[in-house]
Amino acid sequence: MSKGWGSPHNYKELIMNIVEKIYTEEYLRKMRRYFPLITRIAKPKSFRHFIIEAIACLTHNTFEKLHLIKCPTLIIGGANDSIIDKSSTLELADRIENNKLLLYENFGHSVIFEEKNCFNKIIDFLKNK
Repeated sequence: MSKGWGSPHNYKELIMNIVEKIYTEEYLRKMRRYFPLITRIAKPKSFRHFIIEAIACLTHNTFEKLHLIKCPTLIIGGANDSIIDKSSTLELADRIENNKLLLYENFGHSVIFEEKNCFNKIIDFLKNK
């Protein structure tokens, strides 16, 4: 296997690149020391599937179909998200009619679980629908 992003040779570098983009600096300061351990323990079973998923994330586009979503939709975002910026989150809310938007000003892409822990808000939303 080559030494591209999908190989075990660059896995640590790839993961470190990702975490630097999805977490806030405050979270990184607290957790950065654990990332080398995580990259040794949590490797995907198949780097090929990891790359396929990454390509799908980059090329999948259903923007023009968002208006077709009619069910209650919870949209959660971080205003400091460097993966899906605030304007994209607001566009989702504009295009999906029956939505509840939770946009957290001081958080990034990992707002849902690691940083803000929105799990209870997700459960509450589902219970009320």
